[in-house]
Formats: sequence, C-alpha cells, structure tokens
Amino acid sequence: MKDFYIITEVCELFEVNMQKLRQYSEQYDVQPQQDQMGRWGFSKVHVRKLHNTIYKAERGCCKNEIIGRGKGPWA
Repeated sequence: MKDFYIITEVCELFEVNMQKLRQYSEQYDVQPQQDQMGRWGFSKVHVRKLHNTIYKAERGCCKNEIIGRGKGPWA
C-alpha cells in the first residue's frame, strides 16, 4: 500500500463515485487531508479504516458482534 491516496484513487479502489465516498467519509468520520503537495486524500491508515468500516456495515455486522458480543476483546 502507498502512504497516501488521493480522492480519485480511493474512489477507484472502492469502486464508488466521489459523492458516495464523501457520504461514507462523513458518515464514518474519516475526513480527507492534504498532503505536502496540496492534494486532498486519505492516509494509508484512514483508507484501511474506511474500507473496513464500509465492509462491516455492508455485511450487516455491528461492533458488538465483532468483538465478542459486547464482552470485550478478552472475553
């Protein structure tokens, strides 16, 4: 993975248009940032977080089911 992805690259990776990516970004509170060259996009960490959140949401999973049904990670 690259360290930084511009918005159009993320749209291609997720196979969504820019409006849908913006909706996901706002819904899951993962905001784009500017890199040192002034381009808007997402860091590698934010691309992963956004991808994982979208994937889990589309599968109908919730956080409690993923982490031991609300008992915590060590249950």
